[in-house]
Amino acid sequence: MAAILRYGSYVPFCRLDRACLAGSGRGERSVASFDEDSTSIAVEAGREAMRGCDQVPSSLLFASTSHPYAEKLNVAAVHATLDLPAAVRCLDIGSTARSGLSALALGAEVASRAPALVCAADVVIGAPSGPRESSGGDAACCFLIGDGSEAGAEIISTASHIEELLDVWRGPDHWSIPIGTDGPAVRLATPTFEVCSNNAITQFAKSTFGVLHSLHLGWVGEL
Repeated sequence: MAAILRYGSYVPFCRLDRACLAGSGRGERSVASFDEDSTSIAVEAGREAMRGCDQVPSSLLFASTSHPYAEKLNVAAVHATLDLPAAVRCLDIGSTARSGLSALALGAEVASRAPALVCAADVVIGAPSGPRESSGGDAACCFLIGDGSEAGAEIISTASHIEELLDVWRGPDHWSIPIGTDGPAVRLATPTFEVCSNNAITQFAKSTFGVLHSLHLGWVGEL
């Protein structure tokens, strides 16, 4: 079973007081510096995750909605800076805010054979006065996925369920998500969440550990 062996994160030093933004809010928003982009902050998170680690990943996945290059292998710069072997398989994943979770799920599948390094980073650009501008922030995280007894977290069950929801979208000519679409379609999304979570629980309960755990907690009757 795949597990999270190591992790790292990076939050840019610069901050913007949310009270200065239209729509206001409390606290501060992390802001990437003028010389930072999603690739550079992903590198910082990757360095943190791999510091002192002797395992070499077989795959490197880089997820972002703000890749610096529209057509170029962005992950190649992450690979080079982390000084990984040339044989490491590299993939870019993007075009949706769900890309980070997609990369983690794919990394878990790949890690059943050999460790995988999953990086997710974004330099968020929200529409003026939109919720993404005030509530979003720039940051990166990285996970080393593999099979190990010293795992920080184990992925015990997954499930997928797809529905077409036109809630958050951005065309090739848009630099930010249009106002009015920067939020989930809760009414349509809630049933999807329920189906997916029920499927994940059902798969978990079918496993040996899951059946014993379910019996202990009294879940079997509800499934």
